[in-house]
Amino acid sequence: MAIKVLVMGLPGAGKTTLSNTLSNNLIDQQYTVKRINADEIRTAYDDWDFSITGRLRQAYRFFSMSENINEDIVVCDFIAPISESIEIFKPDYIIWMDTIKNCRYEDTQELFVNPKEFNIRIQDFTNIDIDNIVNDIQTTTGL
Repeated sequence: MAIKVLVMGLPGAGKTTLSNTLSNNLIDQQYTVKRINADEIRTAYDDWDFSITGRLRQAYRFFSMSENINEDIVVCDFIAPISESIEIFKPDYIIWMDTIKNCRYEDTQELFVNPKEFNIRIQDFTNIDIDNIVNDIQTTTGL
């Protein structure tokens, strides 16, 4: 079963950018990696329902997809605005992109709850040490 890395945060916080960089770095470290992006999944399912029910359905999709892959690591980026989203996905490692305080979607802003538990909190997107993050993932997850 793959190690599940969740990159979460408000829209526009840099989740996709970090996930792409992280995935490439992990591949450079000789891991097999599957990337799962929230917008790509919503597009594939033609599901742009951002109600709580729609958001939870998306979390179940991520969980199901991540359970059925053969790669070493799955890097998944989605907002995960409520704690139940995280509980459903069951990540092994959480990166909280806390780089913005306000987003362009009022409903998401109002719904978003800061995670109680996370492995790394990134508050400044300009000074990310990706090698440090990879090392921490390796240490924390036993890779």
